[in-house]
Amino acid sequence: MRLITLLAACALALPAAESIAGKWNFVYETPVGKRESPTDISVEGDKVTAVSAGRKFTGTCKDGKFKIAGEVGSAEHNRTGELTLEGTVSGDKISGQASFAGVGFPFSATKAK
Repeated sequence: MRLITLLAACALALPAAESIAGKWNFVYETPVGKRESPTDISVEGDKVTAVSAGRKFTGTCKDGKFKIAGEVGSAEHNRTGELTLEGTVSGDKISGQASFAGVGFPFSATKAK
C-alpha cells in the first residue's frame, strides 16, 4: 500500500504533457516586432500537435520540455520556412526560444482561461 501511495504521489508531481492541451496565447518577440498568435494544442502521450492560423506544428512535450516545429510564411521576408520552438512548461506558461530562417528570438505563451 505504501508503494502505491508513493507511486501516486510521484505521478502527480511529474509535469504531464496532457496539462498543456487546450487554447494558448503565444507571443513572439521577433526582430521586426512583437507577434501574437492564438494556438490550439492537442496531446497524445508525449506527442504534441499545435494549430495556429491554419498552420500545423508537431513535436513533443516530456518532462516539462516543449519542442515543436512547422512550416510558416513571413510577409516581411517574403519566404516560407520552418519555425521551431523549444521551451519549458511551468504550469499554465511556456517560455523559450524560437528560430526562423536562422534567426533566434524569445517566445512566451499563456494558457487561455
